[in-house]
Amino acid sequence: MLTKRQKIADSQKSVALWFDDSKIKAVESRFAELRDPNKSMSEAEIAAMIRAVPSVRKEVMTRATEIIKDTLGENQQGAARRLSSRLASDAALKKLLR
Repeated sequence: MLTKRQKIADSQKSVALWFDDSKIKAVESRFAELRDPNKSMSEAEIAAMIRAVPSVRKEVMTRATEIIKDTLGENQQGAARRLSSRLASDAALKKLLR
């Protein structure tokens, strides 16, 4: 039978390529909860929990979209969507937010 540490290590191997450094603290805090011997998570639950931690890029884009909408106002929602889309697709910005 695999230990919790082995399950976590095995699970991380399957998602390691997509494991964003910015997620480490959030993931560590969730794994800390597993120190209780009465709690357990399956490999799928561990992988889902890691994927659920938002990336820095997603958080930046969400906040940028809010600022754009607030700045332009209700009557400019089309322009706000275009600006947000432009920021989200900008290659240089994507590279900076990796």
